[in-house]
Amino acid sequence: MFSTILAIFTLFISVLILIWTCVQIYINYSSDKIGFVPSSSPKLSQAMYKIVHEYIKKQEKYTFVELGSGISNNTITAAKRFRFKRFIAVELDPFLVVFSKFFAFLNKVNIEFYVADLYKFQIPKDSIIYCYLGNTIVTKLYKQGSFKGQLVISTTFKINDVKETQSHYIGGIYRKIFVYDFRGEK
Repeated sequence: MFSTILAIFTLFISVLILIWTCVQIYINYSSDKIGFVPSSSPKLSQAMYKIVHEYIKKQEKYTFVELGSGISNNTITAAKRFRFKRFIAVELDPFLVVFSKFFAFLNKVNIEFYVADLYKFQIPKDSIIYCYLGNTIVTKLYKQGSFKGQLVISTTFKINDVKETQSHYIGGIYRKIFVYDFRGEK
């Protein structure tokens, strides 16, 4: 009896969390406020759109990869706006990947989800890498060669000791987006 009550209670709490998250995402998408998922603000989305159109002429040739995707708002937004050949979201937390899959289903977008360690994940050739990770993490990924031959869009955090190709001021808590074009490196 106790296990049945516990299961029902757990299901109830999960549904409440899901509803709360959906409401927060809706608020975030429909306003310029920083909400539950700040890395998907409209200003950030607009800047990413501008960068992609400036750097990528044939979108169908590239794969969009979000490293540390959380609940994949940026990957979902990209899948709705761009024509890349593939969309990949990489996240270490399996719970967040479950939410991501649900949100991708609701948005009717095709995204490949991976529960993986960023340092071990093999990024496909010809990728646009989007990340909102700390300096230490992006610098380590760069030093291990993960970004070789890729276009990297990093929100807020720079790769230490590497000059960005371009930066875009977007204000708010993000301040800047840093673009690194490593496509000439093989």
